[in-house]
Amino acid sequence: MSLTNVVSQIETLHPFCSDAERCVALHDFVREEIEFGFTSGFESVRPEQTLELKRGHCNAQADLFRTLLELAGISARLRFVELDKEVLRYAVPCRGQFSFCFHRSYSML
Repeated sequence: MSLTNVVSQIETLHPFCSDAERCVALHDFVREEIEFGFTSGFESVRPEQTLELKRGHCNAQADLFRTLLELAGISARLRFVELDKEVLRYAVPCRGQFSFCFHRSYSML
């Protein structure tokens, strides 16, 4: 499935009244359909590849989300921040409880 097909399919299944609803639907698509994980392309993976593999780490998923927003006619850009590792100290469960823990957040301005 191509990126434009994804946008068309989502817009067909969910008629929208606002850009905010469109953003949420595209966000939910990435959250539900793209598994968190690393790929051999890591930082060089393109949104099309992330969609095809149905897997990507946080940057790859964010880039896919941004691209889908742009194709839906919504201006978007990526913003990266540097976090001190101590911020995440207790956010990750103890070893053995889960195979991985991933948290992502998006803010719509």
